[in-house]
Amino acid sequence: EVFALPPLRCELSQVRDVLSALLHTIVFARALGCCAPRDARCERVDVHYVACGDGAVDGKIEEKINALVRWALKTGGGEADVAVSFYERERDKP
Repeated sequence: EVFALPPLRCELSQVRDVLSALLHTIVFARALGCCAPRDARCERVDVHYVACGDGAVDGKIEEKINALVRWALKTGGGEADVAVSFYERERDKP
């Protein structure tokens, strides 16, 4: 199943906040099992969101955001597509 959001436009200075809020919210909503929710706040826009509170998950999200921000700074911005994919492992048949 594929869900696509309409294009979201923002200033380069807001990219980090926008992606953090979106990606952390999506991952939190999809979290399997126990997670310790953590409140988070964007630095440049007045938005609060909930994140998983898992250091490994937070680190991976921040790594990807940093890569996109570096690309945007190097190329002068423009448009970028962001895709989030979730995969389910097939259960072994008895």
